[in-house]
Amino acid sequence: MGVRRPTDIEHLTCITEFLFGKKIDADPHLRHERLVKRNENEGDDKKTFVQFMKDHEWEADSLVPIVMATAKYSLDNNGTFEDLYKQIDR
Repeated sequence: MGVRRPTDIEHLTCITEFLFGKKIDADPHLRHERLVKRNENEGDDKKTFVQFMKDHEWEADSLVPIVMATAKYSLDNNGTFEDLYKQIDR
């Protein structure tokens, strides 16, 4: 689940099993490269890095750093899935 707003956490903390303990982050250039390769949404494969960064100015994305600051642990997603899964297992 992607938590993007402080209010998301407020609503989710009402769920007993909810634990917001980890943030996963990666270099913006790598995130852009992955977005283009996935082409999950129409036009993603043509999105420039400048547009990708501009998208982060939108309300939902602009609040992500505030939400991430509340996480207990930080995971580095600049490597492979295997690298990320090792961090998760630890």
